[in-house]
Amino acid sequence: YTKLLSILGKAWMPTEALRIFTIMRGDAQIYPDMAAYHSIAVTLGRAGLLNELIKIIDYMRQKPSKRVMMMRRKDWDPLLEPDVLVYNSVLNACVLSQQWKGVFWVFQKMRFGGLTPTGATFGLAMEVMLKSKKYEFVQKFFEKMQRKGVPPRAITYKGSVAVSFI
Repeated sequence: YTKLLSILGKAWMPTEALRIFTIMRGDAQIYPDMAAYHSIAVTLGRAGLLNELIKIIDYMRQKPSKRVMMMRRKDWDPLLEPDVLVYNSVLNACVLSQQWKGVFWVFQKMRFGGLTPTGATFGLAMEVMLKSKKYEFVQKFFEKMQRKGVPPRAITYKGSVAVSFI
């Protein structure tokens, strides 16, 4: 089913992928693992479906229904925590929806979760700010990235250069 989620994502069919993911959550035999969460997160992020993506993050931390729990081994722990890829997907959704406040939410969650932002994370954050016309934050994120010693990527330079011309 994870492969199906991936195919639906590449086919730009996020609603259908979300439907399959919901089926997976209700079945102990195909309950989503981290790979399935990655796939649905990337799909929803590319489609700009921010609210649905936030719900997916909540699902990661929720215990499944009693029916699903009864069908699995007693030592099975289905609770997962979002990683950098999931949070980068949120930032990707923020780019499309121009939800610049979501960037601060992502960085706060990553900090509390002990996750280190990557060059892609900073690049996406800068792209959100650029699309939202929050130019002062583009420069602040670029400086923060440099202070933390994160190597810049092409997308980070794109945002930084674009602000220089504004």
